[in-house]
Amino acid sequence: MESDIQATLEATAQLNRQMPTFLARVEEILGITNQTLASIEVRLARLEARLSE
Repeated sequence: MESDIQATLEATAQLNRQMPTFLARVEEILGITNQTLASIEVRLARLEARLSE
């Protein structure tokens, strides 16, 4: 029982140490995703403009 609690505490501590790196990566991926979406929106706007000519 005590070893289970200790193992849980150690696992939690490890997750807490890894969380900043994980969140930074998620933030980076979200930034890339936003850039991709912005690029797609620009392309769609150009296509719409061509179609309406």
